[in-house]
Amino acid sequence: MDSPSLPIEEIRGELLDALQAPSPRILLKAPTGSGKSTGVPPMMDDAGLGERGLIVVVQPRRMAARLLARHVARLRGVELGKEVGYVVRFERHISPRTRIAYVTDGMLERWLTERPALEGVSAVVFDEFHERSLSGDLSLGRVLDLQEGPRLDMAVAVMSATLEISGLRDYMGASCRVLEAHGRQYPVETVYRAPRLVSDGRGRVAPPPVWEQAADAVEETGTKILGEATLVSGQEDGGEAGTDEEAVYTGGDYFASARLTRQQARDNAISLLQEAADQSGADAAVANEASEGIQVLAGYTMKEAQIESLVTAKGYADCVAFMGEDGVSVVVSTDSGELTGEDVARITDIAMKETGYDAGGIRIMAAN
Repeated sequence: MDSPSLPIEEIRGELLDALQAPSPRILLKAPTGSGKSTGVPPMMDDAGLGERGLIVVVQPRRMAARLLARHVARLRGVELGKEVGYVVRFERHISPRTRIAYVTDGMLERWLTERPALEGVSAVVFDEFHERSLSGDLSLGRVLDLQEGPRLDMAVAVMSATLEISGLRDYMGASCRVLEAHGRQYPVETVYRAPRLVSDGRGRVAPPPVWEQAADAVEETGTKILGEATLVSGQEDGGEAGTDEEAVYTGGDYFASARLTRQQARDNAISLLQEAADQSGADAAVANEASEGIQVLAGYTMKEAQIESLVTAKGYADCVAFMGEDGVSVVVSTDSGELTGEDVARITDIAMKETGYDAGGIRIMAAN
């Protein structure tokens, strides 16, 4: 799969030039969405670092490590766990062939304890370094010490979207090369949902509670996302679970678009609820309802991510889950473009275990 043209590509030449220096140290500042997390490690591989050893990309969160590894593997056209993989607590998806590995800062700290010289590692990239942690800070200090001692051959890079780099540049030394990639701006249109008025049963008409408005917005987004896929197993219009398929082409960007749309809807709903909870004069009941709604949406997000992680770990090409009050829908892509009965059973079992819903609340859909 071809890598999309992202702003980070504009500094490819500068980055490759910086990597030619002895004991290269690079400090990269690039805005969110510029492609640094998915673009820089492959550039290092293209520069030959992957042939000399493992390119370790340090992430502050396990979910980021998993998702980035999967995305980069797809971009490189390789199987996850082979040339590109990840290692987090209780999960290890790398092999002797791995050239790029996404790991958490805690995992790197453990490696430094077990292998103090990081044998077999050609580069360490600290991503999202503005999300400071004790493990990350200690690991950076230890890696820089290694580079000045027994590992003169190792490259070190620190990347961030928002970090004030002047102090960090001084800490990394005079040999540190500072690079900056610029983002792109696009027009943004704000659209407001028309208010839905309901009767309170006593002759008065008013908008529903804010948490119901938030739920409506999220549900509409889910309907839009799932309407582009094919129902394989689950309930449709009150019917029985079945396997009748209607071929629907979702396009190559379906999963990325679906996740982005889902996240935007969740963010908007949470903002609406937070505004209600923080509003001056709001009574305790409203504030509590809004706070509970935020917790529910956050729980949905975590469970969806876990389902997607477990499903793709089974070897499926991609997956996106959408969870609601009454059930969860899972859209899955396979290399063959079809889901067998065995596939449906396996994915349904994962969704049931992660959400607590019974089989009647699970919808499995195929993306063609």
